[in-house]
Amino acid sequence: MSFLEEIRALKERELNTSPEYIKKLEKLIEERKHFYDFEKSLMSCGTKIIAEVKKASPSEGSIREVKPEEQAKLYERAGAVAISVLTEPHYFKGSLEDLKKVREAVNLPLLRKDFTVDKVHILEAKAFGADIVLLIVRMLSERELKELLEFSEELGLSALVEVFSLDEAKIALDAGAKIIGINNRDLETFKVDIKRSKELAPKIKDLGAKFVIAESGISKREEVLELMNHQVDAFLVGTSLMKSENPYEKLRELMGF
Repeated sequence: MSFLEEIRALKERELNTSPEYIKKLEKLIEERKHFYDFEKSLMSCGTKIIAEVKKASPSEGSIREVKPEEQAKLYERAGAVAISVLTEPHYFKGSLEDLKKVREAVNLPLLRKDFTVDKVHILEAKAFGADIVLLIVRMLSERELKELLEFSEELGLSALVEVFSLDEAKIALDAGAKIIGINNRDLETFKVDIKRSKELAPKIKDLGAKFVIAESGISKREEVLELMNHQVDAFLVGTSLMKSENPYEKLRELMGF
């Protein structure tokens, strides 16, 4: 079983679709006061970085134990356009509670970074403070992708649709995706190659993507500039920020300050 198949099976086993839980989520959504426009933030000037709160990963193991809300505040002060919060507990040591704490601490669009395979995951994202959900083409059927995209839109959430190849980007765009994330880390081998974004971004833009975001493996300003020259609009950066002794300065450096 591949990593994504394993994760999918885990997500399906843990899924709570009880009427009581759905009602609880709907109540939290009704009570939520603040929402942030991700697409608008992607049209701002300068280098656009989505800074990630990530305590661990399958490729790195434990990275750093932090208070999610404190890390997020540093990112906000440094100029991140959005914040990604890992909520997957088994491999990434994240939780929906982390997302909730970050929502209470910052005034930026939030991405629920998790493996979304059901509408309940999207309800959870909105209930706990996210403005953006992650949909990974490789782990969804075309019908599921379309349904989850449409449901996200109905709820007023943006969707970051992650791809590893041009064929997957075509599937994403055909399903209605506007924001395409190119993951430089292959989730089967965990190898990272930022050449994937350089090669794919211009082609995906030609296919009609509104925004292209490079994800994973970005740790230097030079890489950011190089990818910007290849039509990448924004960058999702996690590990290099989480490993840094001074994440504020590291983020400023990546942004060119």
